Amino acid sequence: MFLKNTSFACIKDKIENLLSHLQLTYTIDTVSVSISASAGVVSVPKDGTNFKDLYTAADKALYETKKTKKKAVSKLWTI
Repeated sequence: MFLKNTSFACIKDKIENLLSHLQLTYTIDTVSVSISASAGVVSVPKDGTNFKDLYTAADKALYETKKTKKKAVSKLWTI
């Protein structure tokens, strides 16, 4: 998802809304499958200016989210 001139709070709200629609349980015959998702958020130019750097930063933020909690959004905080 690419959003221009948007605050982290606004992005977090949009992603949490998207994640809530993905978090469903599907039942086929007698088998139930639950879906959950997490997201990592980065910003240009702070976290990178090319696809490779942004992808790497988003992946790092995503795995930070997964380590701390499920069904969440995390921002990569760069210093």
